[in-house]
Amino acid sequence: MIDLEAIKKNPRTQYLGHEYERLEHQAVQVRALAADAAMKELAEEELQAIVVQQAALLVQIKAVEDAEKEEEEFPNEIILEVRAGAGGDEAALFAYELAQMYERYAEAQGWNW
Repeated sequence: MIDLEAIKKNPRTQYLGHEYERLEHQAVQVRALAADAAMKELAEEELQAIVVQQAALLVQIKAVEDAEKEEEEFPNEIILEVRAGAGGDEAALFAYELAQMYERYAEAQGWNW
């Protein structure tokens, strides 16, 4: 069984969690229709389609969660602090030029600054 509440709390999987929940409610309604002999065959086909959709959603949720774990393990952002050391105005000027150099490099790579 999956933890739907945890999935719905995560902003990246929230939509998928709501869709999974919607499919569960739809399955309950289809099962109620299956009690009627005339609708039984149609309801069984619909239930099979719902199960396939739920399985696809679970695969997507798992992929998103795996990507989050990988991102936490290998983050793709840094904080760079450039400070002027001893040397007065010249050290401050060098620190400024160094920060600008990193800024231009980040822009050339297409990274956010």
